[in-house]
Amino acid sequence: GTLEIAPKYMLWGLAFIGLLIVSALIHQVQPGAVFYGVRKYARYIPIFLVPVLFPEIRERFRDYLWLLLLLTLLQVPMAWYQWATMRIGSSGDAVEGTITGSGVLTVYLTAAISLLTAFYVKKKIILPTYAVLAAFLTIPTFLNESTATVFLLPVAVAAPIFLAGRLDARKMIAIGLIAWGLLAVFFASYAAQYSDRWGEGGLGYVVGGGFIDYLYRGADTDAEDYGEQTEIGRLDSGLLPFKLTDDPVRWLVGVGMGNASTVHNDVFKGEFSETAERYGVDFTTASALVWETGLIGLIFSLIFMFVIFQDSRRVAAGYDDWRGALALGWASICILIVMSFLYHNLVDHTTFSYLMWLFCGQIVAMRTQQNREAYAELARAASPDGTLTALNPANNSR
Repeated sequence: GTLEIAPKYMLWGLAFIGLLIVSALIHQVQPGAVFYGVRKYARYIPIFLVPVLFPEIRERFRDYLWLLLLLTLLQVPMAWYQWATMRIGSSGDAVEGTITGSGVLTVYLTAAISLLTAFYVKKKIILPTYAVLAAFLTIPTFLNESTATVFLLPVAVAAPIFLAGRLDARKMIAIGLIAWGLLAVFFASYAAQYSDRWGEGGLGYVVGGGFIDYLYRGADTDAEDYGEQTEIGRLDSGLLPFKLTDDPVRWLVGVGMGNASTVHNDVFKGEFSETAERYGVDFTTASALVWETGLIGLIFSLIFMFVIFQDSRRVAAGYDDWRGALALGWASICILIVMSFLYHNLVDHTTFSYLMWLFCGQIVAMRTQQNREAYAELARAASPDGTLTALNPANNSR
């Protein structure tokens, strides 16, 4: 296929690659770690380019959504089986479906619910179908002790409504009632399963100081992460790289790609791999990015998500078919992904990340197609003989 992509994405890609190269050169990262870093950051490029390069994939994406829905629904019986047979004590960490991570499964399922909400808002599915599917997909979050559901689920159902720009009162009431009902069931389930572990009926942990402690424990450079005895909270893991050094260069560009990655083969270990593992480099996306790419890398990642979010909104506004519903849902999911930067490390969870980059590529491809259609319409109106067609609509970076 032909690579037809807005210049802003090309510039972003070149800038991020430049950051990786400069950081690796500054810290003289050893070849094995560089190889691991290239594999880590470049493995998603092909899947991102699939919808961009192959129009037939872009046009048939709706068919793939049916397959993805089936695979998503299969997470529920899998999670139930894991909860019934693999749970250890009062922990729900074993409930991870096929996503290879309990918390990442929650992010994935709330993202799926957000996409379903967008299809309902865009009138592509009816209310009973939406209600049944949304309720079914929240079951694993009732089983896996994932308190992030309290924060992610309301955003997942509210974002498509407000981003659509058409506040239908009946739809808002229906979606609100469903969301509140699901949260009520979640709290009841959480209290029933985990009150022995957390006390106060379990709810005290979710809405009280326990959850705040889970996020931030004020860890300093003498903190240690030894399995369940971790002294490091999720926010701590992103702040510790700044506490461990006074070097502003490391703050800005990190220690280099692969140089702080957690690996089990000494050939690919970087200079900071063991130190970073001790201080929670794998806890969150933010911590993983800050360790290896610094503040600039984290900002670049947020910029990319914002640009995808903006293009998703433009595609959603331009189409009333399945493409508009998909784009509206993905704009909402972009918000969930950024929220999850402080919750889980999505960079190394390839099951989720491959899907994320595939959908981002689909948004880019649909936006390019939208630009082409808009230009063709403009050309027909302004120049019936077609003289304006020499311009390339893909160069429209908006």
